Amino acid sequence: RKQGLQPSVVCYNTAINACSAGRQWASALELLRDVEASTQTKPTIVTYGAAISACGVGLKWQLALSLLSSAERHDIELDVVACSSAINACEKAHEWPGALALLSSMYEDGPSPNVISVNAAMSSCEKAHRWPLALQLMEEAQHHPHRRRIEPTRITMEVAMLALARGGQWQSA
Repeated sequence: RKQGLQPSVVCYNTAINACSAGRQWASALELLRDVEASTQTKPTIVTYGAAISACGVGLKWQLALSLLSSAERHDIELDVVACSSAINACEKAHEWPGALALLSSMYEDGPSPNVISVNAAMSSCEKAHRWPLALQLMEEAQHHPHRRRIEPTRITMEVAMLALARGGQWQSA
């Protein structure tokens, strides 16, 4: 920038991802703020998703959720990857109510959750010793009458078994 060159959004996205990999969530947010303030480069949902992931690595779940709102304020349509990253941030911080609220919002308002979204929310419940909620999420993902069916994966089943074991329900596992 000292030579008058403006980094592209791809450069910003790459730098934010590098900050995330290096557990530098504050630097990732600084880069996001730079691209938000730029008159030549505009952030995309990938930019926000990378910053949300960085917040998850830093256990900053509130910031992750606020970045979803910030993206919407910038007229950027949320996608399942960014929302799942925010659920994952809640899961890492053991903030199961936030994970459930976001998953519920995805079912109601979009974007439609996928198995990664459900698995992250289930894991957040499992870690919080809320095994019935984890199993309920799995059941609803597969059998809710008004939602698209989400097929469980090996990870889904592993999280369900961990939830049962943590809840002392080993005979059901």
